[in-house]
Amino acid sequence: MSQKTVFIIFDSTGLELPTEITAITDDPVRANEAKSSGKNVMQPDATVAASILHTQPVLYEKMDYATWQTVAEGMSNLQKNLVKTQGETPDSPFFEFTEPDLPASLAEKRLKQLIDFPSPVNLSAQRELTEIIMAAKHQQPVNLELFTEESRSAAGWQQTIDYTPPFALKGQTTQLQSALSYLDMENELTVSRKLSVPVEQAKLTAQTFNSLAENKAMEKAKMATINPKDPDVESFGDAARLIFEPMTYRDMDYGRWQAAAETMGLMIDNYSERLSSEQSPFFTHTPADLPVDIAQKRMQLLVDFKSIANLSSQRELIEIILADTHQQPVNLELFTKESRSEAGWREFLESCDFDDLYEMHRQTDHELSNVRNSNEYRKANGKDVAKEDLREEAQLAQQLAEVGAMGYDEYHLVNTFGIDQDEDGPAPG
Repeated sequence: MSQKTVFIIFDSTGLELPTEITAITDDPVRANEAKSSGKNVMQPDATVAASILHTQPVLYEKMDYATWQTVAEGMSNLQKNLVKTQGETPDSPFFEFTEPDLPASLAEKRLKQLIDFPSPVNLSAQRELTEIIMAAKHQQPVNLELFTEESRSAAGWQQTIDYTPPFALKGQTTQLQSALSYLDMENELTVSRKLSVPVEQAKLTAQTFNSLAENKAMEKAKMATINPKDPDVESFGDAARLIFEPMTYRDMDYGRWQAAAETMGLMIDNYSERLSSEQSPFFTHTPADLPVDIAQKRMQLLVDFKSIANLSSQRELIEIILADTHQQPVNLELFTKESRSEAGWREFLESCDFDDLYEMHRQTDHELSNVRNSNEYRKANGKDVAKEDLREEAQLAQQLAEVGAMGYDEYHLVNTFGIDQDEDGPAPG
Protein backbone atom coordinates (compact mmCIF):
# COMPACT_ATOMS: atom_id res chain seq x y z
CA MET A 1 0.00 0.00 0.00
CA SER A 2 1.56 3.30 -1.12
CA GLN A 3 1.93 6.05 1.44
CA LYS A 4 0.55 9.54 1.15
CA THR A 5 2.88 12.28 0.03
CA VAL A 6 3.79 15.20 2.24
CA PHE A 7 5.33 18.49 1.08
CA ILE A 8 7.99 20.23 3.16
CA ILE A 9 8.46 23.88 2.25
CA PHE A 10 11.71 25.71 3.09
CA ASP A 11 12.50 29.40 3.32
CA SER A 12 15.37 29.03 0.84
CA THR A 13 15.08 29.63 -2.90
CA GLY A 14 16.86 28.53 -6.07
CA LEU A 15 20.23 26.88 -5.53
CA GLU A 16 20.43 27.81 -1.83
CA LEU A 17 20.69 24.90 0.54
CA PRO A 18 17.38 24.20 2.36
CA THR A 19 17.49 25.87 5.78
CA GLU A 20 14.45 26.62 7.93
CA ILE A 21 11.23 24.70 7.36
CA THR A 22 8.38 27.17 7.02
CA ALA A 23 5.50 24.75 6.38
CA ILE A 24 4.59 21.06 6.15
CA THR A 25 1.47 20.27 4.17
CA ASP A 26 -0.33 17.51 2.33
CA ASP A 27 -1.96 20.09 0.05
CA PRO A 28 -0.40 19.90 -3.49
CA VAL A 29 -1.90 23.26 -4.44
CA ARG A 30 -0.10 25.00 -1.59
CA ALA A 31 3.11 23.15 -2.47
CA ASN A 32 2.89 24.26 -6.12
CA GLU A 33 2.33 27.86 -5.07
CA ALA A 34 5.49 27.67 -2.96
CA LYS A 35 7.42 26.22 -5.90
CA SER A 36 6.08 28.92 -8.19
CA SER A 37 7.40 31.58 -5.78
CA GLY A 38 10.82 29.96 -5.96
CA LYS A 39 10.80 28.15 -2.64
CA ASN A 40 12.53 24.82 -2.22
CA VAL A 41 10.03 22.03 -1.65
CA MET A 42 10.75 18.44 -0.59
CA GLN A 43 8.24 15.71 -1.40
CA PRO A 44 8.86 12.77 0.99
CA ASP A 45 6.41 10.07 1.94
CA ALA A 46 4.69 10.20 5.34
CA THR A 47 7.25 7.94 7.04
CA VAL A 48 10.18 10.14 6.04
CA ALA A 49 8.22 13.21 7.12
CA ALA A 50 7.57 11.47 10.45
CA SER A 51 11.31 10.82 10.92
CA ILE A 52 11.96 14.54 10.46
CA LEU A 53 9.26 15.35 13.01
CA HIS A 54 10.74 12.79 15.40
CA THR A 55 14.08 14.62 15.40
CA GLN A 56 12.40 18.04 15.60
CA PRO A 57 9.15 17.53 17.57
CA VAL A 58 8.14 21.21 17.55
CA LEU A 59 7.65 21.09 13.77
CA TYR A 60 4.01 20.23 14.47
CA GLU A 61 3.61 24.01 14.67
CA LYS A 62 4.21 24.14 10.89
CA MET A 63 1.28 21.81 10.07
CA ASP A 64 -2.47 22.02 9.84
CA TYR A 65 -4.55 19.27 11.45
CA ALA A 66 -5.15 17.28 8.24
CA THR A 67 -1.41 17.18 7.46
CA TRP A 68 -0.66 16.08 11.01
CA GLN A 69 -3.03 13.13 10.63
CA THR A 70 -1.04 12.02 7.57
CA VAL A 71 2.30 12.39 9.33
CA ALA A 72 0.90 10.58 12.39
CA GLU A 73 0.23 7.53 10.20
CA GLY A 74 3.85 7.76 9.06
CA MET A 75 4.98 7.77 12.71
CA SER A 76 3.26 4.41 13.24
CA ASN A 77 5.22 2.95 10.30
CA LEU A 78 8.43 4.59 11.51
CA GLN A 79 8.03 3.05 14.94
CA LYS A 80 7.57 -0.43 13.51
CA ASN A 81 10.81 -0.02 11.56
CA LEU A 82 12.76 1.38 14.52
CA VAL A 83 11.56 -1.31 16.94
CA LYS A 84 13.25 -3.91 14.73
CA THR A 85 16.59 -2.11 15.11
CA GLN A 86 16.45 -1.44 18.88
CA GLY A 87 17.79 -4.83 19.91
CA GLU A 88 16.79 -6.84 22.95
CA THR A 89 17.34 -4.08 25.54
CA PRO A 90 15.71 -0.86 24.31
CA ASP A 91 15.52 2.24 26.50
CA SER A 92 12.59 2.42 28.87
CA PRO A 93 10.00 4.98 27.70
CA PHE A 94 10.00 8.37 29.42
CA PHE A 95 6.22 8.08 29.96
CA GLU A 96 4.49 4.72 30.41
CA PHE A 97 1.27 5.95 28.80
CA THR A 98 -0.55 9.11 27.78
CA GLU A 99 -4.01 10.00 29.08
CA PRO A 100 -6.07 10.99 25.99
CA ASP A 101 -7.75 13.75 28.03
CA LEU A 102 -4.45 15.17 29.31
CA PRO A 103 -4.65 19.00 29.22
CA ALA A 104 -2.83 20.41 26.17
CA SER A 105 -0.65 22.64 28.36
CA LEU A 106 0.69 19.58 30.18
CA ALA A 107 1.09 17.69 26.90
CA GLU A 108 3.35 20.52 25.69
CA LYS A 109 5.49 20.19 28.83
CA ARG A 110 5.76 16.43 28.36
CA LEU A 111 6.78 16.90 24.74
CA LYS A 112 9.59 19.25 25.82
CA GLN A 113 10.86 16.51 28.12
CA LEU A 114 11.02 14.12 25.16
CA ILE A 115 13.12 16.69 23.29
CA ASP A 116 15.61 16.69 26.17
CA PHE A 117 15.70 12.88 26.33
CA PRO A 118 15.30 11.69 22.71
CA SER A 119 14.82 7.99 22.06
CA PRO A 120 12.96 5.93 19.43
CA VAL A 121 11.08 4.21 22.28
CA ASN A 122 9.27 7.52 22.90
CA LEU A 123 7.71 7.66 19.44
CA SER A 124 4.32 6.49 20.70
CA ALA A 125 4.28 9.14 23.41
CA GLN A 126 5.39 11.81 20.92
CA ARG A 127 2.55 10.87 18.55
CA GLU A 128 -0.03 10.89 21.38
CA LEU A 129 1.14 14.17 22.88
CA THR A 130 1.26 15.86 19.51
CA GLU A 131 -2.28 14.66 18.79
CA ILE A 132 -3.54 16.19 22.06
CA ILE A 133 -1.84 19.50 21.27
CA MET A 134 -3.00 19.63 17.65
CA ALA A 135 -6.57 18.57 18.47
CA ALA A 136 -6.82 21.34 21.07
CA LYS A 137 -5.25 23.91 18.75
CA HIS A 138 -7.61 23.12 15.89
CA GLN A 139 -10.64 22.42 18.07
CA GLN A 140 -10.94 18.79 17.01
CA PRO A 141 -11.82 15.72 19.08
CA VAL A 142 -8.77 13.66 20.01
CA ASN A 143 -8.18 10.80 17.54
CA LEU A 144 -8.00 7.76 19.84
CA GLU A 145 -6.69 5.60 17.01
CA LEU A 146 -3.35 7.35 17.43
CA PHE A 147 -3.04 6.10 21.03
CA THR A 148 -1.62 2.78 22.18
CA GLU A 149 -3.80 0.17 23.86
CA GLU A 150 -2.04 0.94 27.17
CA SER A 151 -2.94 4.62 26.90
CA ARG A 152 -6.56 3.93 25.93
CA SER A 153 -7.10 1.44 28.76
CA ALA A 154 -5.33 3.44 31.50
CA ALA A 155 -7.27 5.72 33.87
CA GLY A 156 -7.82 9.09 32.24
CA TRP A 157 -6.71 12.44 33.63
CA GLN A 158 -10.20 13.48 34.79
CA GLN A 159 -11.02 10.00 36.03
CA THR A 160 -7.92 10.05 38.23
CA ILE A 161 -8.95 13.44 39.64
CA ASP A 162 -12.51 12.26 40.28
CA TYR A 163 -11.56 9.05 42.07
CA THR A 164 -8.47 10.16 44.01
CA PRO A 165 -9.20 11.64 47.46
CA PRO A 166 -7.74 15.12 48.05
CA PHE A 167 -5.55 13.87 50.89
CA ALA A 168 -4.04 11.24 48.59
CA LEU A 169 -3.11 13.89 46.02
CA LYS A 170 -1.64 16.02 48.80
CA GLY A 171 0.35 13.06 50.07
CA GLN A 172 1.65 12.27 46.59
CA THR A 173 2.74 15.89 46.16
CA THR A 174 4.64 15.75 49.45
CA GLN A 175 6.25 12.44 48.50
CA LEU A 176 7.32 13.74 45.09
CA GLN A 177 8.71 16.96 46.60
CA SER A 178 10.80 14.89 48.99
CA ALA A 179 12.03 12.61 46.18
CA LEU A 180 12.92 15.58 43.97
CA SER A 181 14.82 17.31 46.80
CA TYR A 182 16.84 14.15 47.35
CA LEU A 183 17.63 13.82 43.63
CA ASP A 184 18.63 17.48 43.39
CA MET A 185 21.01 17.08 46.35
CA GLU A 186 22.57 14.00 44.74
CA ASN A 187 23.00 15.84 41.44
CA GLU A 188 24.54 18.90 43.13
CA LEU A 189 26.98 16.66 44.97
CA THR A 190 27.96 14.96 41.70
CA VAL A 191 28.53 18.29 39.96
CA SER A 192 30.52 19.61 42.96
CA ARG A 193 32.91 16.70 42.40
CA LYS A 194 33.32 17.87 38.79
CA LEU A 195 31.54 14.78 37.48
CA SER A 196 28.70 14.53 35.01
CA VAL A 197 25.28 13.49 36.24
CA PRO A 198 24.53 10.06 34.70
CA VAL A 199 21.90 10.15 31.97
CA GLU A 200 19.57 7.79 33.84
CA GLN A 201 19.84 9.95 36.96
CA ALA A 202 19.09 13.10 34.96
CA LYS A 203 16.16 11.31 33.34
CA LEU A 204 14.76 10.22 36.72
CA THR A 205 15.09 13.78 38.01
CA ALA A 206 13.21 15.15 34.99
CA GLN A 207 10.50 12.49 35.35
CA THR A 208 10.05 13.30 39.05
CA PHE A 209 9.91 17.04 38.29
CA ASN A 210 7.23 16.44 35.66
CA SER A 211 5.23 14.13 37.94
CA LEU A 212 5.31 16.75 40.68
CA ALA A 213 4.05 19.49 38.33
CA GLU A 214 1.23 17.26 37.09
CA ASN A 215 0.25 16.15 40.59
CA LYS A 216 0.03 19.78 41.68
CA ALA A 217 -2.19 20.47 38.67
CA MET A 218 -4.43 17.55 39.67
CA GLU A 219 -4.56 18.78 43.26
CA LYS A 220 -5.57 22.26 42.10
CA ALA A 221 -8.25 20.84 39.80
CA LYS A 222 -9.58 18.64 42.60
CA MET A 223 -9.81 21.47 45.10
CA ALA A 224 -11.70 23.58 42.56
CA THR A 225 -14.54 21.02 42.66
CA ILE A 226 -14.82 21.00 46.46
CA ASN A 227 -17.22 23.06 48.58
CA PRO A 228 -15.12 24.23 51.56
CA LYS A 229 -18.27 24.40 53.74
CA ASP A 230 -19.05 20.72 53.25
CA PRO A 231 -18.52 18.91 56.61
CA ASP A 232 -16.62 16.14 54.84
CA VAL A 233 -14.33 18.73 53.31
CA GLU A 234 -13.77 20.35 56.70
CA SER A 235 -12.80 17.01 58.22
CA PHE A 236 -10.46 16.39 55.28
CA GLY A 237 -8.82 19.77 55.86
CA ASP A 238 -8.42 19.05 59.55
CA ALA A 239 -6.99 15.59 58.90
CA ALA A 240 -4.55 16.89 56.27
CA ARG A 241 -3.36 19.63 58.63
CA LEU A 242 -2.87 17.07 61.40
CA ILE A 243 -0.61 15.00 59.17
CA PHE A 244 1.63 17.91 58.25
CA GLU A 245 1.15 20.00 61.44
CA PRO A 246 0.30 17.45 64.17
CA MET A 247 -0.08 19.97 66.99
CA THR A 248 -3.12 21.60 65.34
CA TYR A 249 -5.21 19.12 67.37
CA ARG A 250 -5.00 21.69 70.17
CA ASP A 251 -7.42 23.93 68.24
CA MET A 252 -10.16 21.26 67.99
CA ASP A 253 -13.08 20.37 70.18
CA TYR A 254 -13.77 16.68 70.71
CA GLY A 255 -16.55 16.38 68.13
CA ARG A 256 -14.46 17.99 65.40
CA TRP A 257 -11.55 15.73 66.31
CA GLN A 258 -13.70 12.61 65.97
CA ALA A 259 -14.64 13.61 62.40
CA ALA A 260 -11.02 14.34 61.55
CA ALA A 261 -9.92 11.06 63.15
CA GLU A 262 -12.33 9.11 60.94
CA THR A 263 -10.88 10.81 57.85
CA MET A 264 -7.37 10.04 59.10
CA GLY A 265 -8.41 6.39 59.17
CA LEU A 266 -9.24 6.60 55.45
CA MET A 267 -5.86 8.19 54.82
CA ILE A 268 -4.10 5.42 56.72
CA ASP A 269 -5.98 2.82 54.64
CA ASN A 270 -5.03 4.69 51.46
CA TYR A 271 -1.37 4.73 52.48
CA SER A 272 -1.35 1.11 53.70
CA GLU A 273 0.71 -0.18 50.77
CA ARG A 274 3.28 2.57 51.20
CA LEU A 275 3.26 2.14 54.99
CA SER A 276 4.44 -1.45 54.57
CA SER A 277 7.58 -0.25 52.78
CA GLU A 278 8.15 2.81 54.98
CA GLN A 279 10.53 2.78 57.96
CA SER A 280 9.15 1.16 61.10
CA PRO A 281 6.88 3.35 63.28
CA PHE A 282 8.48 5.24 66.16
CA PHE A 283 6.20 3.41 68.62
CA THR A 284 5.08 -0.16 67.96
CA HIS A 285 1.76 0.29 69.77
CA THR A 286 -0.12 2.70 72.06
CA PRO A 287 -1.79 1.53 75.29
CA ALA A 288 -5.27 3.08 75.39
CA ASP A 289 -4.75 3.85 79.10
CA LEU A 290 -1.38 5.54 78.57
CA PRO A 291 -1.05 8.46 81.01
CA VAL A 292 -1.84 11.71 79.22
CA ASP A 293 1.47 13.39 80.12
CA ILE A 294 3.34 10.53 78.48
CA ALA A 295 1.04 10.68 75.45
CA GLN A 296 1.95 14.37 75.10
CA LYS A 297 5.67 13.58 75.22
CA ARG A 298 5.22 10.85 72.61
CA MET A 299 3.36 13.32 70.38
CA GLN A 300 6.27 15.75 70.52
CA LEU A 301 8.61 12.98 69.38
CA LEU A 302 6.35 12.26 66.41
CA VAL A 303 6.61 15.94 65.49
CA ASP A 304 10.40 15.80 65.78
CA PHE A 305 10.63 12.59 63.74
CA LYS A 306 7.89 12.94 61.16
CA SER A 307 7.06 9.88 59.10
CA ILE A 308 3.97 8.57 57.37
CA ALA A 309 4.64 5.33 59.29
CA ASN A 310 3.55 7.15 62.48
CA LEU A 311 0.03 8.12 61.36
CA SER A 312 -1.69 5.42 63.42
CA SER A 313 0.29 6.29 66.56
CA GLN A 314 -0.44 9.96 66.02
CA ARG A 315 -4.18 9.31 65.85
CA GLU A 316 -4.10 7.17 69.00
CA LEU A 317 -2.09 9.69 71.02
CA ILE A 318 -4.31 12.61 70.03
CA GLU A 319 -7.36 10.57 71.07
CA ILE A 320 -5.87 9.95 74.53
CA ILE A 321 -5.00 13.62 74.99
CA LEU A 322 -8.30 15.06 73.75
CA ALA A 323 -10.43 12.45 75.54
CA ASP A 324 -8.71 13.51 78.76
CA THR A 325 -9.07 17.23 77.96
CA HIS A 326 -12.79 16.92 77.24
CA GLN A 327 -13.47 14.28 79.91
CA GLN A 328 -14.58 11.65 77.42
CA PRO A 329 -13.94 7.89 77.45
CA VAL A 330 -11.16 6.89 75.05
CA ASN A 331 -12.58 5.77 71.68
CA LEU A 332 -10.97 2.35 71.21
CA GLU A 333 -12.14 2.20 67.58
CA LEU A 334 -9.37 4.70 66.79
CA PHE A 335 -6.71 2.24 67.94
CA THR A 336 -5.01 -0.37 65.79
CA LYS A 337 -5.55 -4.07 66.34
CA GLU A 338 -1.96 -4.28 67.65
CA SER A 339 -2.55 -1.55 70.24
CA ARG A 340 -5.79 -3.15 71.44
CA SER A 341 -4.26 -6.62 71.73
CA GLU A 342 -1.11 -5.61 73.64
CA ALA A 343 -1.13 -5.28 77.43
CA GLY A 344 -2.31 -1.86 78.59
CA TRP A 345 -0.27 0.46 80.81
CA ARG A 346 -1.98 -0.65 84.04
CA GLU A 347 -2.05 -4.33 83.05
CA PHE A 348 1.68 -4.32 82.27
CA LEU A 349 2.42 -2.42 85.46
CA GLU A 350 0.55 -4.95 87.60
CA SER A 351 2.53 -7.78 86.01
CA CYS A 352 5.82 -6.20 87.16
CA ASP A 353 7.51 -5.64 90.49
CA PHE A 354 10.26 -3.22 91.52
CA ASP A 355 12.99 -5.68 90.55
CA ASP A 356 11.58 -6.04 87.03
CA LEU A 357 11.34 -2.28 86.58
CA TYR A 358 14.80 -1.71 88.05
CA GLU A 359 16.34 -4.19 85.58
CA MET A 360 14.44 -2.61 82.65
CA HIS A 361 15.66 0.83 83.76
CA ARG A 362 19.26 -0.38 84.12
CA GLN A 363 19.36 -2.03 80.68
CA THR A 364 17.69 0.88 78.93
CA ASP A 365 19.97 3.40 80.62
CA HIS A 366 23.01 1.37 79.54
CA GLU A 367 21.84 1.21 75.90
CA LEU A 368 21.03 4.92 75.89
CA SER A 369 24.45 5.82 77.26
CA ASN A 370 26.18 3.83 74.51
CA VAL A 371 24.11 5.41 71.73
CA ARG A 372 24.34 8.92 73.20
CA ASN A 373 28.13 8.67 73.68
CA SER A 374 28.55 7.47 70.08
CA ASN A 375 26.48 10.36 68.73
CA GLU A 376 28.29 12.93 70.86
CA TYR A 377 31.65 11.53 69.73
CA ARG A 378 30.70 11.98 66.09
CA LYS A 379 29.53 15.55 66.75
CA ALA A 380 32.74 16.37 68.62
CA ASN A 381 34.74 15.20 65.61
CA GLY A 382 32.78 17.34 63.18
CA LYS A 383 30.85 14.44 61.67
CA ASP A 384 27.14 14.28 60.94
CA VAL A 385 25.01 11.99 63.09
CA ALA A 386 22.73 9.78 61.00
CA LYS A 387 19.03 10.43 61.42
CA GLU A 388 18.52 6.78 62.39
CA ASP A 389 21.03 7.17 65.24
CA LEU A 390 19.29 10.31 66.51
CA ARG A 391 15.99 8.45 66.27
CA GLU A 392 17.34 5.53 68.30
CA GLU A 393 18.66 7.90 70.98
CA ALA A 394 15.26 9.64 71.23
CA GLN A 395 13.44 6.29 71.43
CA LEU A 396 15.67 5.03 74.23
CA ALA A 397 15.38 8.32 76.14
CA GLN A 398 11.57 8.11 75.95
CA GLN A 399 11.64 4.44 76.95
CA LEU A 400 13.79 5.29 79.95
CA ALA A 401 11.39 8.08 80.98
CA GLU A 402 8.43 5.72 80.68
CA VAL A 403 10.11 3.03 82.77
CA GLY A 404 10.79 5.71 85.38
CA ALA A 405 7.12 6.72 85.29
CA MET A 406 6.16 3.07 85.72
CA GLY A 407 8.41 2.86 88.77
CA TYR A 408 6.61 5.84 90.28
CA ASP A 409 3.21 4.29 89.49
CA GLU A 410 4.36 0.96 90.95
CA TYR A 411 5.31 2.71 94.17
CA HIS A 412 1.89 4.39 94.20
CA LEU A 413 0.07 1.06 93.64
CA VAL A 414 2.04 -0.72 96.36
CA ASN A 415 1.74 1.98 98.98
CA THR A 416 -1.85 2.95 98.25
CA PHE A 417 -3.50 -0.34 97.31
CA GLY A 418 -0.98 -2.97 98.42
CA ILE A 419 -0.83 -4.27 94.83
CA ASP A 420 2.33 -6.14 93.83
CA GLN A 421 2.67 -9.13 91.54
CA ASP A 422 5.90 -10.48 93.03
CA GLU A 423 5.61 -14.24 93.55
CA ASP A 424 6.70 -13.86 97.21
CA GLY A 425 3.43 -12.12 97.92
CA PRO A 426 2.26 -8.56 98.25
CA ALA A 427 4.93 -6.01 98.91
CA PRO A 428 4.72 -4.33 102.29
CA GLY A 429 2.19 -1.54 102.30
